[in-house]
Amino acid sequence: MAGHQTLYSYENPVFRTYAFYSTILALKIFAVVAATIFRRLKNKVTLNDEDVKAFGRHGKLGVHPDVERTRRAHLNDLENIVPFWIIGFLYVATGPQLFLAQMCFRIFTAARIVHSVVYILSVRQPFRAISFTVGMGISVFMALNILISMF
Repeated sequence: MAGHQTLYSYENPVFRTYAFYSTILALKIFAVVAATIFRRLKNKVTLNDEDVKAFGRHGKLGVHPDVERTRRAHLNDLENIVPFWIIGFLYVATGPQLFLAQMCFRIFTAARIVHSVVYILSVRQPFRAISFTVGMGISVFMALNILISMF
């Protein structure tokens, strides 16, 4: 690294790439939240008594398969993207080659976007499984690189 450049600054292209794709992933999570809200409103279903009144006489207390599918996509995001943020942040500290880091961050982000789309739209397997596995593989790859760099 250059003299004045710090590891966690936008002057470091690896960190800048990590920050960019991390922000895209945060926005993607918000999009899935919006999809959940949209499906709740469309189906007039909620889990909270006080919210049923907001839907008027057509409101229902309970679950709807479309809402639950979108919620599961959201939970899957939280189970995978939050660890990616931690692992990715630590991976930057290993000083990886820019191209390799870019590919890890890009592929993970693309895999998570595909995963959410195919999950929410009920696209047949193996698309969801493949996108999940690709994203998980990237996280494991980076985690192993972190551990290896310590010795």
